[in-house]
Amino acid sequence: MVITCKPSEFAAQVAAQLHDYSADTMRKISAETVDCAKDCVEELKRTSPRRKGKGGGAYARSWTNQKETSSGGLVVTCTVHNKKHYQLTHLLENGHATRNGGRTKAYPHIKPAEEHVVAEYVKRAKEAIEKG
Repeated sequence: MVITCKPSEFAAQVAAQLHDYSADTMRKISAETVDCAKDCVEELKRTSPRRKGKGGGAYARSWTNQKETSSGGLVVTCTVHNKKHYQLTHLLENGHATRNGGRTKAYPHIKPAEEHVVAEYVKRAKEAIEKG
């Protein structure tokens, strides 16, 4: 793109171009943020432990994400959480003490999903910035 301007307008034109570039990049990264949050929810629903019998899988089904926007809709923050069974996340991930002095088995499912999605997010963000 070629822009012609007077020398007195040069600084304003550069600032405008940088603003447009940063806004475009933030939109692309925000889109990747939302996509990665959805991928994380899908992975958690797939890998979460399930109780056998009636009511099994309620914990896994209640994973969701919440999107928050700021700065005129450019900055997007997504929080992945278990909507109905949030009390169980730490207990299932790390195990816990039982009444009779023993410990329950840990079912690590959040940490692996987080690590996978963070790596994927960094990769997608780099690609979005490079495409510019």
